[in-house]
Amino acid sequence: NMNDPLWHVRYLFQSLQHSFPQHFTPGRVLVADEEIIACKARSLMQQYNKSKHHIWGYKVNSLESDGYLLNFEIYLGKRLSKSNNSPAEIVQRLVQPYYGLSHWLIMDTFFTSVPLYQFLLSKKVYCVGTILSNRVGFPKELVTETKNLQQFQFTTRSTSNMCAIGFMDKKPVYLLSTIHNSTELGSITRHSTTGQKVIHQVHKAIEDYNSMRSGVDTLDQRRGYRHLGQVSRRPWPRMVWWAVDMAIENAYTLFDRKFPGKL
Repeated sequence: NMNDPLWHVRYLFQSLQHSFPQHFTPGRVLVADEEIIACKARSLMQQYNKSKHHIWGYKVNSLESDGYLLNFEIYLGKRLSKSNNSPAEIVQRLVQPYYGLSHWLIMDTFFTSVPLYQFLLSKKVYCVGTILSNRVGFPKELVTETKNLQQFQFTTRSTSNMCAIGFMDKKPVYLLSTIHNSTELGSITRHSTTGQKVIHQVHKAIEDYNSMRSGVDTLDQRRGYRHLGQVSRRPWPRMVWWAVDMAIENAYTLFDRKFPGKL
């Protein structure tokens, strides 16, 4: 289908999307994230994301667990995307095979919203992630309180099944969780100005988010160390090399799980 911008690689991607989850049983924690297939070739699919290591390229929405890529979708861009491509709908499609299994889902501000968390809670998927303070349903009084806190202090608001946390780091950080309650405490370690490690007591959601969040980033970083990709002026060869790289990394994870320490 020439109207499909991914027609060169559609069959390959569909094969991997079917194959990847068939060979791996995820742990308790799932991570939803975005990554970039680095490429400067001109295309309507090209994205700019200054927070990523490669700021120009093609965005992939990913679902990962224990260093393994379970599922992914290539974002086609606003002009080419269908109407059902909101962040919430993307997450729902990625996580749908794991409904009812009581997984924990970690995500960042791009995906997190109160309605999405409520929907996933009804499917027995429990979530924690950072959230933008202006999202619909997020308590505005918590935002005001957080701005007046000292560094490493936090404040919370909660309902019977959801907890909102405001945390003052170098700047205010806001989290939403259907895993934690308002009284759970944890800790984070930071370095002082003299270089010594200092442990700060914080809300448990902050500790858990920091410890579990790096899944997809670690997988992408690992791919970057030994990627096979070649320079190309066209987008689809870069996508093929990305798919091959991810298949290799998943194979590595499977082998390491079956034969630990042999690689």
